[in-house]
Amino acid sequence: MAHVIDCFECTVNGAQTEVVVGVDALGEIKVSTEPPHPGLSPVARTELSVHQLMTPPRSRAIDANELYVLDLEVVEQLADTPGRNDPLFLYGTLLGVSTSPLRSANGQLMLTRADLLHGFVTARPWAFRYASQSCFHALIPAGSDDDVRAGGAVVLAYSLPPPEAWDGVPANDGFVRHLLGDVLSAMRADLEREERGRGLLARLFTQPNAKQLELASSLDIDGYFDIATRALGLFEAWPAPRTLELQRRAKPAALQRTSAPIAKAPAAVNVTVPTPQRPPSDWVQDFLQQHRKPGVTPQVTSPKSRPEWMKDFE
Repeated sequence: MAHVIDCFECTVNGAQTEVVVGVDALGEIKVSTEPPHPGLSPVARTELSVHQLMTPPRSRAIDANELYVLDLEVVEQLADTPGRNDPLFLYGTLLGVSTSPLRSANGQLMLTRADLLHGFVTARPWAFRYASQSCFHALIPAGSDDDVRAGGAVVLAYSLPPPEAWDGVPANDGFVRHLLGDVLSAMRADLEREERGRGLLARLFTQPNAKQLELASSLDIDGYFDIATRALGLFEAWPAPRTLELQRRAKPAALQRTSAPIAKAPAAVNVTVPTPQRPPSDWVQDFLQQHRKPGVTPQVTSPKSRPEWMKDFE
């Protein structure tokens, strides 16, 4: 495991244990459920130790019988969908955490706009912190109210840039800003179509008369989260029972500190690599085609971009 992106306590095979989620050098998500996590690199062990020693503590316990990690590749928003709480499709690789051996599968999850916004807002206090960057995730449901109430269908979704776009660590501040901006922009368009849209926009955005959300140039990640939090107040019958149950199942925990000493990490080389958009994986394309309507293009948000020159090597 080259870098750590999260750590928490949960039940694995009937026993409470520390779980570390990270990535290898190729950007593939890995999960370690066996402390003291011998597969961690010296850099990853340093990241974990520093994170666990932060004040206030950022470790938590997740009470779930069925916990999954989602390596999120694409978020699809369908066009011309009535209402504020539009459906979203999340595509990625799902990895089971609560059982051993770990099993993974590619597929899709269907959520609502509010589910995803609430997932990021709820998990925000538990973001993994590096020296000057963060790795955010979303706590989302994969099943019904009854499934979540029974401790199942609990998912932690991570959307990460490819390794060549890392600035020393697999932080995803920039992409989460982009993803929240896409979802909020689509919501703004829906509000503008409502009769009371203007009043609602005034409650949601600081500049309701602006034609577009120019968040990228005017707001940092905290600004995005503030607007996402306000947006949740505009959904009818919200929060839903399953979201309240999810929130209840993640609570602060005093994790045991990593026993190994903190290793000195090598100095990171800060390199900014342009990352133009690239079509999603072939298996994702199959799902996307199922939602296509003639003349209507859904909005697709993906962090899995690579430099243009690398396309010659695919």
